Amino acid sequence: MQTTQSFDEIRQSFAEQYKQDSDKRQQINAEMEIHTAQLQSLERSIIALNEKRPRWIEQLLTPVVKLIEMNLPEWECEDDRLSPMGVTSRVPVFLVRKDRKPENANATDESLYIVFRPGNLNEGQLLYETGATVKAYKPGTLGALNGMNMVTKPLENIEEALAFLKKQIAELEQTPAPGSKTTLEDGIEPQQPEGNN
Repeated sequence: MQTTQSFDEIRQSFAEQYKQDSDKRQQINAEMEIHTAQLQSLERSIIALNEKRPRWIEQLLTPVVKLIEMNLPEWECEDDRLSPMGVTSRVPVFLVRKDRKPENANATDESLYIVFRPGNLNEGQLLYETGATVKAYKPGTLGALNGMNMVTKPLENIEEALAFLKKQIAELEQTPAPGSKTTLEDGIEPQQPEGNN
């Protein structure tokens, strides 16, 4: 046999359920306020950490460039501002002869370059472009324009960067200066104009 509740019982039952629901919501809101305050505190901590975060250009690349300059005393970094470019954060480092003449300031035979990128920064890894290329990205695509066809290698030691640059120095020394004439005494055969064989 089913009993019928009185109006007061129905109202009281609803009020109890509603109060339990309201109490639970207040408890959750109070917890959310605590967690929101904690979250805001954590966000401020992250902002403070970001301001103090080691910068790979200033604290990794710049000291490496200074080591290169120390080991190549006749060369110097052309620009003290090392700026990352593109989606891969490529940083080209140009070195010029310290004794270059002002009229040769833009001459390509007076400069060397090496391009660095950040690697796994948790390991302090610095990558450099080896000069080799792959055809992973078609010409004109974002990948190609951002140097993503350039083969990179982790820089294991400073000698590796020096070897890369010394190879360029050797090539520069073997290349005749623009406008100079070569003779058989130089060990280079003069070029014959085509059709005069």
